[in-house]
Amino acid sequence: MIYTFLRDPTTRRILEQLIEGIRCVEDLDSLIKVLKEDSNPVVVTGGDFEKGELIEIIRMIREKNPGVKIIVVTTSGQEYDRENILKNGASEVFTKPYSPKLLVEAIRG
Repeated sequence: MIYTFLRDPTTRRILEQLIEGIRCVEDLDSLIKVLKEDSNPVVVTGGDFEKGELIEIIRMIREKNPGVKIIVVTTSGQEYDRENILKNGASEVFTKPYSPKLLVEAIRG
């Protein structure tokens, strides 16, 4: 199953239009709960979260389900931020502006 945990409504709407059956999760506790029950989840997160908060979210997701694919969408184009996000457990990072087609391919891939 594919889940979004985003504050950014634009990215969420784009994904909902492009991917049938994607599930929007509003809070971290709900996300953690569904991840415990899903054997092959994909989570798209990032958006407007602060850097430290985003890293903590990634770590918590990875801790609850080590097999989860975590795709981060961020506004930071700094290479250090991208490397830090990947080092802390993200599978892939997309920097805005990004290609919706490439994002969908990454999610489905």
